[in-house]
Amino acid sequence: MKTDPFQDFTASSDIDWSRSIPDIDKQLYAKYGITKAEQSFIESKIKPME
Repeated sequence: MKTDPFQDFTASSDIDWSRSIPDIDKQLYAKYGITKAEQSFIESKIKPME
């Protein structure tokens, strides 16, 4: 059975949520082993909010 990953948004998280959105994205890509090809696909489909 597949479960969704739990994400810790507290100060003790392994992700530094105080960083910029692109920096947070990079941290999440590394944490979850997202390949460069997958990153390119994600970034081609999801545009930054302004």
